[in-house]
Amino acid sequence: MASTNGDRRGPGRPPNPQRARERQRTLTEAAALEFAETGYHKASITDITQRAGVGRGTFYLYFDTKRDALDAVIDSYFQRTLAAVNDTSDLSGNAGDFEQHLRTVFTSLFDMLDNSPEIMQVILREGLLDSAMTKRMFGILDLIESVNITIIEQARADGTITSAIDAAFLAHAITGLSMAATLKAVRGELAGDARETYIDSFIELVRSITTVPPALANS
Repeated sequence: MASTNGDRRGPGRPPNPQRARERQRTLTEAAALEFAETGYHKASITDITQRAGVGRGTFYLYFDTKRDALDAVIDSYFQRTLAAVNDTSDLSGNAGDFEQHLRTVFTSLFDMLDNSPEIMQVILREGLLDSAMTKRMFGILDLIESVNITIIEQARADGTITSAIDAAFLAHAITGLSMAATLKAVRGELAGDARETYIDSFIELVRSITTVPPALANS
């Protein structure tokens, strides 16, 4: 399988790493649009390269097969999702920051969907294409959950989370709700005020299960 991290080099590939990443991103975006419009099986490498505005040979400088391009499309979404979850620069050890972090992650997910709706269409259509793709998808979700567990455990150590809720369960719930929110948005059910209401309700839910009321904490 070809690398999808921009490190692969073939004859004629630009020696400039930035230029190489730009070309690979262009091909990945073209593949996402093609797969979303025509489906993975009907789309051809020629269709992808024509949409990207490059020669067919350029495709093979970055991917070995059409399946590699599909992997790159799905990875591009989850890499951005993981980056949003893993960015804890807004955490400094109080409940307000933890809640703001969750709000920022949800907002980032919605922004990604707004900017690249075709990627989610591809994931929904092709994400369970075969056993290898299913394993890949679940592996990515497990990785996101593991990052959430680390963040939750740190929040507990900082005193932000005061309840005894299991970190793994909470991480699973947060990941699941974020995916459910994305699906609702894809169906057009979360736009404008409805989106903000969903995020507010999510924050309120997390607050209710992660904090112990002062009266109980002091009893």
